[in-house]
Amino acid sequence: MKETEELQSFVLKDDHIKLEIFKYEADKNGIKTALPWNFNAELTLYPAVLDPNGEVKIQDGRPLYEAEHPVDSWMAGRLGNHGMDMTRAYEEMFTEYRDRFLRFSWKDPYGGGSAKRVEMFSYGNGEIVYQVWEMEDGREFSVTVSEKKGSSLKNRATLKESVKDRYVFKYQIHKNRPALGSGTAESYDTADGIHRIDKIPAGKYVLVETKTPDGYKAAAPQIINVLPIRELQRYSMENIKKQRYIDKRDKAGNQLAGAELSLYRAGEDGELDLKEELLEDRWISGKEGRYDADDLADGKIPQGYGIGDMRLHKIPPLKYGSYYLVETRAPEYFITMQPLKIILNEETADVITAVNQMTEGKIEIKKTDSEWYEKPVPGAWFEIRNKRTEDTFLIRTDETGAASSPMLPTTYIDHTYNPVPYEYEVREVRSPEGYQQSDKIWRVVFTPEENDVLVYRIEAENDRTRLYISKSDFETGDFVPGAKLAIYKAIYKDGVYIPDGIALESWSSKKEPHPCIGKLSAGETYFLMEEEAPEGYLVSPAVLFTISKDGSHVIEIAKGSGKIIMDTEESTGKLKTLSVLCRSVTGGRFVLKNREQVISAGEMQGVIEIPDQIPEGESLTVSQWVTFSDGSEKAIKNESFRVYRKAGGCRINVKVPVKTEYLLSDKNGRSIVLWDGQGNERKRIEGNLWTEGIYRLEERLVFDDGSRIPVERTDLGIGNRKAVDHLDMKDRKTEVRIRKTDRESGKWVPGAKLSIKDRNGKTIASWNSGEDEYLLSGILKPGEEYRLVEDQAPEGYWKEEDILFTVSEDGRIDLIRMEDRKKETEPPKEPESPTKPNVPDRPKPPKEPEKPECPGDSKNPHPPAETPDGPGPGNQPELPTEPMKPEKRPGVITAKYAPSTGGAGYADLRNPGKIRGKTGIYVPKTGDSQNPLLYVGGMVAFIIAAAVILTLSRKKTADKTKRRFNIFLFTAFLVMAGFQNINAWAEEMSDPRENGRNVKIYESPVFVGERKDLMPADVIEEDGKQYRLVSMEEKDAVREKEITYASADIPYLLEGSQKPPDTVLITLKDEYAQSEYEREVPLLKVTEKDVFWSDDFHFPLTVTGYDADSFRIGETEIPAEADMIRYEDALLEYLGLSADCYQINKIEWSGESYEKDGEKCRDGEAKGKKLVRSVSVKYGGQVEAPRLEGRQYVALYEEITRADMDTEETETTVSEETEASAGSQIDAEALQKFSLAERVLSWIRESRTVISVSIFFLLFLLSALLLFFRTGKKGKYK
Repeated sequence: MKETEELQSFVLKDDHIKLEIFKYEADKNGIKTALPWNFNAELTLYPAVLDPNGEVKIQDGRPLYEAEHPVDSWMAGRLGNHGMDMTRAYEEMFTEYRDRFLRFSWKDPYGGGSAKRVEMFSYGNGEIVYQVWEMEDGREFSVTVSEKKGSSLKNRATLKESVKDRYVFKYQIHKNRPALGSGTAESYDTADGIHRIDKIPAGKYVLVETKTPDGYKAAAPQIINVLPIRELQRYSMENIKKQRYIDKRDKAGNQLAGAELSLYRAGEDGELDLKEELLEDRWISGKEGRYDADDLADGKIPQGYGIGDMRLHKIPPLKYGSYYLVETRAPEYFITMQPLKIILNEETADVITAVNQMTEGKIEIKKTDSEWYEKPVPGAWFEIRNKRTEDTFLIRTDETGAASSPMLPTTYIDHTYNPVPYEYEVREVRSPEGYQQSDKIWRVVFTPEENDVLVYRIEAENDRTRLYISKSDFETGDFVPGAKLAIYKAIYKDGVYIPDGIALESWSSKKEPHPCIGKLSAGETYFLMEEEAPEGYLVSPAVLFTISKDGSHVIEIAKGSGKIIMDTEESTGKLKTLSVLCRSVTGGRFVLKNREQVISAGEMQGVIEIPDQIPEGESLTVSQWVTFSDGSEKAIKNESFRVYRKAGGCRINVKVPVKTEYLLSDKNGRSIVLWDGQGNERKRIEGNLWTEGIYRLEERLVFDDGSRIPVERTDLGIGNRKAVDHLDMKDRKTEVRIRKTDRESGKWVPGAKLSIKDRNGKTIASWNSGEDEYLLSGILKPGEEYRLVEDQAPEGYWKEEDILFTVSEDGRIDLIRMEDRKKETEPPKEPESPTKPNVPDRPKPPKEPEKPECPGDSKNPHPPAETPDGPGPGNQPELPTEPMKPEKRPGVITAKYAPSTGGAGYADLRNPGKIRGKTGIYVPKTGDSQNPLLYVGGMVAFIIAAAVILTLSRKKTADKTKRRFNIFLFTAFLVMAGFQNINAWAEEMSDPRENGRNVKIYESPVFVGERKDLMPADVIEEDGKQYRLVSMEEKDAVREKEITYASADIPYLLEGSQKPPDTVLITLKDEYAQSEYEREVPLLKVTEKDVFWSDDFHFPLTVTGYDADSFRIGETEIPAEADMIRYEDALLEYLGLSADCYQINKIEWSGESYEKDGEKCRDGEAKGKKLVRSVSVKYGGQVEAPRLEGRQYVALYEEITRADMDTEETETTVSEETEASAGSQIDAEALQKFSLAERVLSWIRESRTVISVSIFFLLFLLSALLLFFRTGKKGKYK
């Protein structure tokens, strides 16, 4: 205060308490910013409940407050983008209108808004303007506009120049605005989101978030201690976002990268709407990387996830409501996810998982026969293996040859969370019966497509199993025809293999290998058996063989000599190693016997002693066997002889077997390897030495004297796959050796006449002995008994007794030794040959004794005496010891069979039901029909006449009359020549066929009845030209016999070697005659469709003489006790059927036996299979259609020229209706393409006759005028 006499005034400003509350969120850099305008939090300030000490009461960790007495409540948040656009619009309006506007509006990305002024006043001499505005949502804000120093609001020009440089705009947002100047507390919000409360009483309050913004966590109540000070007091409350994530996974729970995702707000109806303005977010899963250690340290890894997991996508703060997660592009091998509806609220999980269904795959296999592509192959097993997981599936083809896998996973998720396709391997693991197993491996990777199921199709073909089997001679190796061979499936029972069931295939060997196709199955074991050997051959032992797992070759062969194992490469099937299970000799044994009994037996030791008790001259046989280390034995020799003792007794020298040896030779007979058999060792032969051809493995028996004989020979046929695909069964011929020697010296006795006779006394062979054994190879039948007879002894020798012997059936050599005795010794008396007694008559029965008369005492009658013819002991007839049996006639088997197959189906005619006549045949006549020589002749005559007239007119002659006559004569000739051209022109113009135009003549087929469809059309087109109808008539006509062509495709089922008929009758329909007729056409072509075995083969047979000991069918005799099915070939031969095309599997009796014509008969039926061929037969050829009397249309057409087009175009311009009725169908646009010059040239070309005649007349008139003009001059001629 100053000392002054003047009045001093003092202003004491009354300050107030100021409180600011800032509701904020922290960004990733820690910077605090107000909440966005559309995420406002509702805050309320309450008085705190105090204890006696003046402190705020706390309960359960939360401050207590007086909820019934709120001090202030507001929506915290900044104007944000909304306010920025709003303030800009306001400042522009203020610049333009200052304080004279009551409403303004603005546009922003959120739709904009508007505000109206509710209050305004100014103070400070107009330098400050204060306005209050109300927005559409009910909120209010105030604006205070103040002038910067040096500026004036009244200066509008400067205001326009730079508003920001001259004025300050201060915005405040009001929630509850107290009356100005009331002295009560006032509150407002700044544009930055700070809430300001002025004049609030000091005290303790509690700030409560009564409404949490969507997407944020609720903030805890906070104590506000307002002090009674003049400084601004600020408190802040943080809102933490409630972060939500979206995770992308597959159905198995694996995180999945590469999905393109979009998040949309729901439309007004709550449904998905893909408008761009509703799009909230868009991202690709996996693009944000993986969680690392820093994320873990910062707490940024959601619960349940860890380091290395794919980062989840954070979705921005969103208002609560409905949203749709849309997958715009799924990762490869996954099905696009259906839109996922998400309802955001407080209960929504922090992590929203979007799941993709993996596209499943399916492998479909179609199995067909490689030779018959359309023939399905059922029963093939395939293995499908996932190379990564090793999961394996087995599928089997059905009757249609198709197989489908179960649904397969197509992909897996790798460490980068990206899908990687699985690779599968498909291979055939078991082929159907009769087929080879394919060695192909299919590698399957599914190709991603827009399908829920990916299908991979495999077309696989199977070759039928194919094994070649031949029958050859053991010694020569030549093919042996006529052997009855069969293949049986082998089953393992009681430690051994035995044949099972009926033969899979049976055939007669030929002079070539027999192909066994489609009968064997992969991995199975079979018997090759000879059921009947050709005459002179022994039945070969059965061969046991095993087919490889893929069915392409043989891997094991077991015979009497041991086992042969072929190891092949798995990938190629080529033979790699040949293993032979060898055997060695363990000893030998013999049996000495006569025809009735065994005399002695034992081990072979070089000499066999004949016991002394054997009578001189008795016929004996020594049989010899060799035993092997595998327990088997082999019969090697039979020697038959008569016992004749010499000094020192009687003995037989035999060779003792000591070892076996094996020889492998190639197809050229060259030795590959030779080795001795040792125990049961396995000899392995390996190396790259196997080429295509025949290899022979021979087992030999070595004796103590060094000699060798072959025991077994096995030929192995290696095919083009370098594996064994050819088996050979060898037959030994019966081998009987005859030795004629001296009884004492043992030397050869030549010159004896010897013969072999069968049991019926028939001579089989005869010869003269020499100084060597006589060999009968393949002549005698095995198991049959024969007699060696010396028909005539050589000089100086006694004739030797016959020797009976039986040909061996087990392949051993039969040696028959006959010894002759010299004549200086007395030959023994030959016993008389017993004669066969006559068959006695049947003894007559004794006569009945007459009753005795009884003279006297009847109690002691005398017995009647026996009659001489009675059967008393002295009259008993002698019975022969071996009565002759009457010869029984063999029964007869008859059978009949007619093929049941044949043609069936439909006729596919090339001319289906039609006879092509002259339909559509047009006869063209092009150019002028008039002879051009007429025109030429006329022109020449005209020129000559004109020349003569001119000459005469110039000739000077006194005879004027004669000159005039000559001129007249030639002038007349000139006129006649002209008229000739005129006449030709007139004729040409009178007929369209002669007017220089192309014409067509149409003749319909001759028909009966009414045929409107054959009537000629008004306009036709041919070769790009159009023709119009000129005239038409219907007339009577006759169609003579016509030649046409017909064909038919007829399917046939043929059996065996059956052929389709050479010709067939087909029915043709003549639609013009309305009738049908038949014609015979020849065979053109036969197309094979399929070949298969049918079970529908059966035929009846009848056995006449059913009680006979044997039966005869054709030339073959069958024992009564034999199994008739073993004589299948004889039955088929009797019926004239081929064993390659027919098989008999069963023969059954149809009923009991019966009597017919005094003989016992029985009927039966044979059943089996037949080879059926499905063929398509094309028949066709020229056929003759019959004569037809009927009606016919004949029409004349002329070409439509360009001139006609011009005319018709003009007519078209006049009337479109006229054009439609004409039916000419002329293209006007095409006509416009011709220029005027082209039209002129066309007119000249079309009117050349008219032009030529016109020129002719013009020249004629000129010549005539010149003639008369010159001849009319007086004094011209004298």
